[in-house]
Amino acid sequence: MVNLIIVLLGIGAVILVHELGHFLAARYAGVRVETFSIGFGPRLFGWKRGGVDYRVSLIPLGGYVKMAGEEPGSGAVSEGDLGSKTVGQRLLIFSAGVIMNFLFALVGFAVAFSVGVPFRPPVLGRVVKGGPAWEAGISEGSRVLAVGETRVLSFADISTSVALGGDRLVFTILPPGEKKPRKVEVHPYFDKTTGFNRILVEPPMEDKVFLHVDPGGPAGKAGLKEGDELLLVDGKDARKLDSKALAALLENPRPIRLSVARKDKSGRVSRRDVTVKPVLKDGPYRMGVQALTRKIRALRLTDPLVTRSGLRKGDVILQVRGKTVYTRDDLEKALSKVRGTVIFLVRRPAAPARGKDETGRDSFRIIRLNVTIPGPAAAKEFLENLAFDPDGTYVLPRKDSPAARAGIRPGDRIAAVGSRPLKEWKDLVAAVSASRDGRMTVQVERGGKLLKMTLLAERMKLPDYGFQPYSAFRMEKLKASGIPDAFVLGFTNSWGMFKQVYLTLKKILSGGVAAKNLGGPIMIVSTSASLIQQGLMKFLWFLAVVSVNLCFLNLLPIPILDGGLILFLLIEKIKGSPVSERVMVWAQVAGLALVLGLVIFVTYNDILRLIS
Repeated sequence: MVNLIIVLLGIGAVILVHELGHFLAARYAGVRVETFSIGFGPRLFGWKRGGVDYRVSLIPLGGYVKMAGEEPGSGAVSEGDLGSKTVGQRLLIFSAGVIMNFLFALVGFAVAFSVGVPFRPPVLGRVVKGGPAWEAGISEGSRVLAVGETRVLSFADISTSVALGGDRLVFTILPPGEKKPRKVEVHPYFDKTTGFNRILVEPPMEDKVFLHVDPGGPAGKAGLKEGDELLLVDGKDARKLDSKALAALLENPRPIRLSVARKDKSGRVSRRDVTVKPVLKDGPYRMGVQALTRKIRALRLTDPLVTRSGLRKGDVILQVRGKTVYTRDDLEKALSKVRGTVIFLVRRPAAPARGKDETGRDSFRIIRLNVTIPGPAAAKEFLENLAFDPDGTYVLPRKDSPAARAGIRPGDRIAAVGSRPLKEWKDLVAAVSASRDGRMTVQVERGGKLLKMTLLAERMKLPDYGFQPYSAFRMEKLKASGIPDAFVLGFTNSWGMFKQVYLTLKKILSGGVAAKNLGGPIMIVSTSASLIQQGLMKFLWFLAVVSVNLCFLNLLPIPILDGGLILFLLIEKIKGSPVSERVMVWAQVAGLALVLGLVIFVTYNDILRLIS
């Protein structure tokens, strides 16, 4: 509740600064001010002084200053009315709010940076294999100094620069262990799910692992508690286990030994060793097949051997040295002791002009590549620079699995489950998981023929240990070296944020960023509440961000907003007379409808984010 009150006071301060700008400019120009309101709607409380009704209203989504004679059709213009002032004076009044918001952001950023603001540093954590950053040869632990010509101060700056950038970005990075920065070209991809460009990198994490514990689950009953620090898993250092290795340890339904550190209320740390026996729960149905991971999803052309190999994205490696390849493990075994020229047999998609084959699938051709590999070490590095995907719905059945018992062989393609045709591996997983009792009929493609088979899938038994490991984000404090530097950082952030809002709007209008990423008052309050946990300076920094956003949005040429009123003034200046009252009234009605529609839309987005 205390944090919520601070948040509401902080956002109210941003609105107050904006309206104060209009108020001071109006008083300076000699305009009578009737109402100064923080919020819209019914008056909650306030006071009257000097003919001004100072009030706080019910709906805290903005505020307003009501000036004498500002409404169209308010009658004859008298001294002290808004309409009695020159275009220059009215321009000062209408623009004063955004000027004050920009100044608030400038000072807010400067104060925050003079004390220090915690951020996730612009250092890359996990670089997803096969993603754009991985393809460009960027490694985990690299510090990003700039994206294009824009200086990067935090990990969020990287994400923003990628989201608002084009399909070709130049990163200035400092790889781990190197002293000299270098430039790397990265080609982001548009993610339809999130609605913006991505390069598939994760923020840096602390090397400590903590536990979310279900008090009623096996871990809770064994004595573990929420927030315990995980030290060892079956004798292995938890800090040295990546997420895949840790998940693999927890897949087998067996008792597991954990060592944890726990801090009591006095700050003393004690170590506990516990054994957690999992509870088996019913999982989805499975037919007992694995994907043929031999299709090249991405490759690093920064590796000369990969470049010389002639392999391309989309190639499917069928044979190496005359041996059939089903998985990456098969490929690794085939190259484990090679030295010299190795023959690859590859299935490559044909040119688009070739169309589709008689089965309706994209046509392809079989090609032979001669790849010279100097030795096992080079072969290992060569493999590390290839990323693989499942080869459609071609499968490798496990021994004594439902698929094997039904007659499915290695290299078969499952074309359909029941009447549901399959194209990608995820389609197969979804079709089998959707089974009610595990009984299914499948169509299997083998040697160009379709075979019909019936099998009984088995329901998986998944171990539930009653805990989930997690790590905290690594944080660094960004602090100015002195007062001048604080104001330089403040101006850089203010202007940079202003440009970001402009680019975001431009990207949304052009389809480069999905409109679902827009947030409204709920998101502002929830974000504020989370950031205040990181300290008052981080909260002040966010209020400066909100102030810049308010500054930009109010400059949009929409009637009822400051930008729309400024537009009318410019038209008046050009034509020599004010815009007609009829036009003004209808324009403001349209502007109000547009603003209300935008508020409803962003609030809808906020609600979707809360419930998703």
